[in-house]
Amino acid sequence: MRLIYIDCSEGVSAEALLGAVFNLEAFKNLQITAELKNYFNIDCELKIEKTTRDHFPGAGYYLNCNYTGESVNMADFTEKILDRSKIAKPVQSGFDNFFNRYTAALSRAQNIPADRLSLEQDKLIHITVMGISYFTALAHLNAQKIMATPIPVSDGSIFTQKKDGCFLTEILKGARIGPAKNKATGSTVLGMALVTSSVAEYGPLPEMFLEEVSCGILKKGALEGPGLRIIAGDDGRQAFAIPGTKEKIMVLETNIDDMNPEFFPFLIEQLLNNGALDAFLTPVYMKKGRPANLLTVLCRKEKIEPLLEVVFKETTTLGVRFREEKRRVLLRKIFKVVTPYGEVRIKTGSTEKGGLPVQVAPEFEDCKNIAVKQGVPLKEIYAAAQRAAHENAKKQRPETGPGTSR
Repeated sequence: MRLIYIDCSEGVSAEALLGAVFNLEAFKNLQITAELKNYFNIDCELKIEKTTRDHFPGAGYYLNCNYTGESVNMADFTEKILDRSKIAKPVQSGFDNFFNRYTAALSRAQNIPADRLSLEQDKLIHITVMGISYFTALAHLNAQKIMATPIPVSDGSIFTQKKDGCFLTEILKGARIGPAKNKATGSTVLGMALVTSSVAEYGPLPEMFLEEVSCGILKKGALEGPGLRIIAGDDGRQAFAIPGTKEKIMVLETNIDDMNPEFFPFLIEQLLNNGALDAFLTPVYMKKGRPANLLTVLCRKEKIEPLLEVVFKETTTLGVRFREEKRRVLLRKIFKVVTPYGEVRIKTGSTEKGGLPVQVAPEFEDCKNIAVKQGVPLKEIYAAAQRAAHENAKKQRPETGPGTSR
């Protein structure tokens, strides 16, 4: 399973965090800044500056834009400068989670409703661009788990009753914190908000097969070394449970009998975008013979809170049940096959590593797109993909005969 570990023990800023991420090998030949500029309806300059500090190579990620400090409504202006049609849904979901956390903290600190919050244009652009950039980078890295050190906090900074102290306290809620080694840590609230919106677990560096280390430069603090490090590696485990062994998952359930059924497809989509492994509806009858739907959501333990938020926000329910259950899963693999109509991804399930698949299923969306594009019946493309997949499996099957064993 691919891991990303954020060592922010010396401090964390958005510039250092993104500089470290974009300094990874995965972005070496990727024109990431050109890609990101297409996401915004503003004229801005994005650049990755590589430098060194105390002989450590590192990088910072910086934004330049010619916008004034005029105050604008945060939600309205953010939607105005974003071109969501070009942004992948997982990136949008990650950014929305981060932005909602940021505005909720600001709302509580200033005692102003979130939809009435205002901020200077230049600051709001900075927050939006950095947020979209960070979650775009995470999507490219395809990490199954993101971990971090406890976030360093200067003495008294979250215990003050001043407005800034209250804001920081709200940003850090739910995160693991620790005392800062250096009073001038170089940390920023934006950097902390990005980390707390993406990290699943805090703690010491986990065991892993190291792939690379990348550094981000803090503007101040970090008396020794560059300040922030991203450590990428693999723990040697499959992203899914080993076949034949048990895997623990959480099951969320609620009965819904007073909601417009047209809203259900959107609800399922939002749940999947926010980390659900699966989400589905089952028709049920409630008291007095009322027809209803039982919503069931499967997820990892760390995804419960964001998924509960989606359920309460997008449905009419007043409560949700959840419990831990066990399941067994096949070892999954995805590969492409060539059909007379084009390439189709195939998803397979095997009982053991390197074993022949016992489940084979063409990717429905690939088949549908080809059917629409070429005007061919969907069932023909699906059948062709299945034949190609089985032929591929035959080629991989070991031959038997004299001197061999089955």
